[in-house]
Amino acid sequence: MTLHELKIASYLMQVFSDEEKSYKKIALKEFNLNRGEDSKLLLKFLNEWGCRQFKIENHNDAAKALKKWYINMHLVLPKHTSCLISQGRKKIKEFIYMFDSLKDSYASTEIRGFTKTVGPVGAAKTLFALRKNMFPPWDNPIIDKLGFSRNGEGYTDYLLCVKDELLKLKQECHKYNIDIRQLPKILNRSHVSLVKFIDEYYWLTITSKCDPSEIIKLSRSRN
Repeated sequence: MTLHELKIASYLMQVFSDEEKSYKKIALKEFNLNRGEDSKLLLKFLNEWGCRQFKIENHNDAAKALKKWYINMHLVLPKHTSCLISQGRKKIKEFIYMFDSLKDSYASTEIRGFTKTVGPVGAAKTLFALRKNMFPPWDNPIIDKLGFSRNGEGYTDYLLCVKDELLKLKQECHKYNIDIRQLPKILNRSHVSLVKFIDEYYWLTITSKCDPSEIIKLSRSRN
């Protein structure tokens, strides 16, 4: 993707995405899942972001499961200020087990007694809420289109893919004397992290089949 495409994708997300409102509520929030209120706020956010596996009537039990996972994994979680673009491959691959343990955690119980787990999409969105500069969300169309497996190995491969996109953008920013860290401010979305910009681009082009490059071509053809 180019900076021009990213700019258009960012604008379209502001105009058309209902998820933007939900994201703004937690954009500056630093969750501590040892606190019950934080777990419940996170579950509400996940519901608003389309994670139906977290049934409202089971939120208390899901919050307990999230707390248990957090206690076991909080030392593995990077700092809130850590950014994906600066992480090496070895460090990124250390998140495999953390992702898989979250993916397999309790989410809810069906009427017939079957247990639903957080799952790969729910795990990515949870990690994104916890560390918005490090872990981008994903969805099933993105997973399928990019060919990743639905586990920690696949998600860390996705992290490496997103990092590559950020490095390419960084090179283009350098040509225009722009610090890539200033992109959120430049695009008038200071609450948005760099990894979320990449997620938005994938969501538009893959999940919603709206390609910013086609808009650019149309604009140029009229000039």
